[in-house]
Amino acid sequence: MALIPAGLNAHAQQQPSLANISTRMSVGADENALIAGFIVTGNQPKKVMLRAIGPTLAAGGVGGALEDPTLELFQGETSLAFNDNWKAAAERSEIEASTIPPTDERESAIVKTLAPGVYTAVMRGKGDTTGVGLVELYDLDTGAASKLANIATRGLVQTGTNVMIAGTIVVGEPGSSQRVLIRAIGPSLSVTGKLADPMLELVDGNGNVLRSNDNWRSDQEAPIRASGIPPAIELEAALVETLQPGNYTATVRGAGGATGVAVVEVYALNADYLGVWPLLGDDPNLGSTADLEPLRWLIGHATVAGFGESWHTSGGFYRMKHRMLRFLVQEMGFRAFAMETGWQGAELAAAYVNGGSGTAEEAIRQHIIVWQGTEYADAVKWMRDWNSAHPDPADKIAFFGFDIQQPKEDAAGLVNYLERIGIPRSDPRSTGLTQCEGVEKNHPFGQVPADRHEACLQTLASIENHLTTNKPNLVQRTSDGDFAIAMLRVVGMRANENQVFTIAHNRPAGYSARDEGMAYAFHVMRGLKAPNARTMVWAANSHVARAPLVTGEKPMGSHLADAFGERYASFTLNAFVTEVDFATCGEVQRQPDSLEDALKPVLDAQGGAPAILVDTRGGSALEHRAYATGIDQLRPHLEFDGAIYMAHSPKFHPLRWAPCR
Repeated sequence: MALIPAGLNAHAQQQPSLANISTRMSVGADENALIAGFIVTGNQPKKVMLRAIGPTLAAGGVGGALEDPTLELFQGETSLAFNDNWKAAAERSEIEASTIPPTDERESAIVKTLAPGVYTAVMRGKGDTTGVGLVELYDLDTGAASKLANIATRGLVQTGTNVMIAGTIVVGEPGSSQRVLIRAIGPSLSVTGKLADPMLELVDGNGNVLRSNDNWRSDQEAPIRASGIPPAIELEAALVETLQPGNYTATVRGAGGATGVAVVEVYALNADYLGVWPLLGDDPNLGSTADLEPLRWLIGHATVAGFGESWHTSGGFYRMKHRMLRFLVQEMGFRAFAMETGWQGAELAAAYVNGGSGTAEEAIRQHIIVWQGTEYADAVKWMRDWNSAHPDPADKIAFFGFDIQQPKEDAAGLVNYLERIGIPRSDPRSTGLTQCEGVEKNHPFGQVPADRHEACLQTLASIENHLTTNKPNLVQRTSDGDFAIAMLRVVGMRANENQVFTIAHNRPAGYSARDEGMAYAFHVMRGLKAPNARTMVWAANSHVARAPLVTGEKPMGSHLADAFGERYASFTLNAFVTEVDFATCGEVQRQPDSLEDALKPVLDAQGGAPAILVDTRGGSALEHRAYATGIDQLRPHLEFDGAIYMAHSPKFHPLRWAPCR
């Protein structure tokens, strides 16, 4: 079978390599033989060993193992070597010297020194017998200036233990890595009985699932396309992963338990894939959105996408997120918008977006003040205009907030709800809410009296117990929505109380308390407003991060990733020059060893582009480590699917105060 290398590294001696690649599956007759193709790249010959294993599998408990495998090595149509029983091989001494000869003499092995090129190994059952077999390719000369660039194995994918299982070993120095593309091909094969819809899963040596895929465009479309060899048909599966030295397994199954002929391929890719695309700028009114197409690939089929920013009150970030919002709505079918502001205060903007009276500037007056600028107001007005032009409810944008820093409003709402369900305002469960921070008193962070804090938590626990114990009756007396909001008020007040009591002494704990509450609020509000809508989230960088922060905080985005898995995507927004109008005026000082400094040469390489979009999880434009940015320490490769990086983000135009200069 012909295999075409794509994006392969010619400097193999400087990179880790694939030292062993193996595939286990059902070995049939004729076209259903197990056929493994591989490529040797570089400028020196490579010594390899091929093994065809069958009886050993039976000894290990695999049912239906091939009893007597044969193995043949081809270059093009030319047969280079054939073996039935390995002890009869001319190179038996070399097979034994490898220290990994087959354990059963009926199994086959070939040792060969191969010039760089394309090769094929065919495994069959002697006398056209069939069964489960394993073909393995070992690199016996990892120090040579050549490498095993990829292997592709074709065979019959069945069910149960007879699925296709491809293993690979990455060798290299500690801290090194090898970027690979793995494909599962079926529909595009020109053979009968091909697998209609292959599914792919990558697992490490400890059994942890690193990544899975069904249809390749649903996830990682950008890096898969950048490899130069994306699958030809969307139903085929693929994934890109950067692997540390170790053992890995890729499993191919048929969707819905289907069977058929498939090919699994493991490609070693260049380590120099940057995953960087220039952007035209932050103007939401730019006529073209072609530069934003990689955003579609990075988001894939995510149903929730979070967009952060390193500093609030920087207008360039707000304009860029407005531009991203338009693309998500117009081109990707997003129909909900979630904002980092008190969820009750956001209802004024929600009413405006849905056709209410007034102006956008008036509609956001109950937002957290850092959003109250003309740039964000323009985005809110655009959402209203979209809804006005799209009378079909399915085409309208739902708007909601998710912050829980609103204890005064929550206390009042809880008192009203308790009264509706028969608990008077004089009851300790109502009067006790005044002990919660922000309801009647506001202490500086770190100075909340412990007795008030404990009284607040006890009151909230008592209310929560009553609500959960009597839920069916209370839902019947009020409504599902009213009950959900009452519970949200309890959870939100507790999250806010724990934040303000703790954060001055233990920032990770206090921060995490707030973000856990925000994640709860997000689920409640989305469930009430737009339960199935693809949703854009607007918040700070650290809030949308999809993994716990290096400094110990568990952000809202990590909770969303727990809930949605790969259907949650997150993006960080940063700029080399960032200006604000809030606690300081004008350009903020970059931290030492900052993400902004690290991305500057990447931006400069784009020939004057005002901004770039960076694939942070699959690309290599950034080292995989922690960077300072804004007030945070972030690890982009773990916490974000992409970064939007701007040369300059000017300060916003405030609505609540005069511009600082």
